[in-house]
Amino acid sequence: MSSFLSEVIAPIVVGIVIATYADWLDRHR
Repeated sequence: MSSFLSEVIAPIVVGIVIATYADWLDRHR
């Protein structure tokens, strides 16, 4: 169960971080 959760949650967290970072870069350009 724990490996299943990490496989599902990890890509979601990475996607949120990338989206937030891209949004931050766009504002500070």
